[in-house]
Parts: sequence; structure tokens; C-alpha cells
Amino acid sequence: MVTSPTRERITKNEVKVSGSCHFKTTLAAQEGQYEFYVVVLPGERTYSVIFTGDYEWITVERPNSPTISCRPHPYVLENTSVMCTCTATSLGQPAGSLRMITNNQTSQGQRGRQERQTSASQQQQQQQQHSQYLTLLDHGTTWFECQVLWGLNEIRGEKYIANVGYASKINRFLLNGKEKNASSMEGDQVNFLCESDGRPTPKMSIYNHFNDTVTWTESSSVNYTFIASCESTASYTCTAWNEINLQSVMTNSRSLDLSVSLEVCFLPTLESTNVKPQSAINFDLIAYPVPHEYHVWLVNCSVNSTEGIENEVEGSMINITCRAGQVQRYLCTCTLTVVNTTCHTAGHYKIQVINEAGGENFSVVITFGE
Repeated sequence: MVTSPTRERITKNEVKVSGSCHFKTTLAAQEGQYEFYVVVLPGERTYSVIFTGDYEWITVERPNSPTISCRPHPYVLENTSVMCTCTATSLGQPAGSLRMITNNQTSQGQRGRQERQTSASQQQQQQQQHSQYLTLLDHGTTWFECQVLWGLNEIRGEKYIANVGYASKINRFLLNGKEKNASSMEGDQVNFLCESDGRPTPKMSIYNHFNDTVTWTESSSVNYTFIASCESTASYTCTAWNEINLQSVMTNSRSLDLSVSLEVCFLPTLESTNVKPQSAINFDLIAYPVPHEYHVWLVNCSVNSTEGIENEVEGSMINITCRAGQVQRYLCTCTLTVVNTTCHTAGHYKIQVINEAGGENFSVVITFGE
């Protein structure tokens, strides 16, 4: 403590002594309110210290632990910046200073103003922000911590460890072990395997575009095995996505086509019909691939036999063409066109339609009108 006394003689026997004093002291570590007194000697008179601001005590109040929040959360897209905010609801009394530590590098905040306070809740909230560019090398190694420096004490708060993510990507999409479209026979086992990579771990799905079925998983791979049927002929799309895809508005998918070879199966949409020359009729077949060969016979009844006599009809008289459905590729629509005929050709006809998997015969009664 340093004093600066002055003396002023009032009378022959009286002297007025006045002055000022300055002192520094270490505040008690225990929280509470402390008063200071000055004792004047001689006389041992005691006076309460009046501090600047007209208050008579010092409040010692420990700061609250600061908190940290970082955005985006919980993952930051690689090669972008993270913004972290340290928040202190109380810097204590006397006020400490808020700072952010980044891998042992200090970002010093402003010291809080020393004001007369009766409780920490009356202090204005303090904040400090820090932005940093992050790469994949920062994942799990770069960290940020909030602290309040209060005298010789470090009031440590929350620590944020960088979670640097990257968008999901499909490493490979296999159909029966190969990354290309494939064909199979009805009844064969078919396997789709799709593998992906990403942080966080992607969610994945395999989508059948024909029947709108989805097989999905929350792991980095999806394995889909089934027995091929006619409905299996479709395009299949593997999709992988995670939170980073949502941030960057990115999608990642691959598609493969499965074709299931089916023998021709006649759908009973055509049993008898009446056609005119140069006209056409349609009928449906289940077949894949599309039938590429056909034969037509006129069946004449024999007087001496219960079996009819088949006479093949030339293509110049009756022509058949088939096309695959746009959605259901195994569902074919065929067109029978009567090109040239006479009244003597009315009767039972046997029609054979053939594709690479086999053929099917069916009969139809055709009559001809004018």
C-alpha cells in the first residue's frame, strides 16, 4: 500500500493531516462479498472503503463454465469452413476474459467490464466466434475449447472435436458379380451387391423400377438376392446418401438392367375373331426377349382321321409382329395382320410364336368378313 499524506497547520497546536492511499491485494478464492477498511493511526479510527462507483464491497464470484456450439453440425463438409461460437453466461466477479483455444493456439477474447454486480445472472452474456477452414486431415485431430481466464485460474468449458465428412459415393454395383447389365433364366438365383463409402456411414437402397420395391440398409453395403421371375425384368438403381449429400445437394446412384429370359406364354385374349382383309388384331404374350419367329397353320378336318391336317400359311397371307412393353418388358403385344385371303381360309388356325427361350402354340378361330 502506498500513502501520500499532507499536513496543514490550523492553529499553533493543531495540525490537519490528510492524504490518499493506493493498495493492491489478492482476492480471496472463496466466493462471497468482501468489505475493506482503513485504520488511521494514531487514534485507531476505522473507516469503510468506498470504491469508485459508490459501493462498499467487492464481490468474488467464480465464472460459469463456457459452452461451445459449431455449425454445421454434426459434420462439416470437407474443404469448407466451420463456425464456432463460445458463450459465457457469466465471466465472474471480478470479470475474467473469454478465450478460445484451437489446438493449443489461443484466440484471446475481450476482458469483461468490471461493474458492480449482485449476481452472475445480471452480467451481460459474452460471446466469441472463430471460423476455420477444414480438410479431411482435420477430422478427429483439430479441436476447439472455450475457457474463461479468471485471475490465475482457467475455467475450462466444452471442447469440440472436428467431424469432417464427405459425401457418399458408390464404389461398385454388381449384378451376379459383374458391373454390367445381365440376363438370366426364370428360376435362376440373382444377386445384386452395392458398396459405398462416405462419412458419416451412408444409407443405401436398391430400387426395382418395375414394381417400386426398395431394399435398403444403414450400412455401407447392401446385398440383395432373389429367384428370377418374369417380374424381375427391370432396371435396378443403387443409391447412397448421407448428411453431407443433403448439405451439398448431391446424389449418387448407379443403375443396372436385369433381363429374365422367359419362354413364350400365351395370354388367352384371343380365342376367336372376325377380321376383314387388310385388317389387324392384337393379342398379348408373356415372353422375353421379344419373339422373333412365328408360324401359322390352317387346320383342316380329315374325314378318315380325328386329327386335322395342318397346312402352313405363307407370310404373304398372314403376318405377325411383336413388341415389348415400355414398363413391363416381358409383356409383349403382338399384331396379327391379314394381308391376303379368300373365303375358303376361314376356320381353325394354329399359331406358333418363338423367342430365344422357346416357343408356344395356340389356336384361334378366324372368320373373314367383307
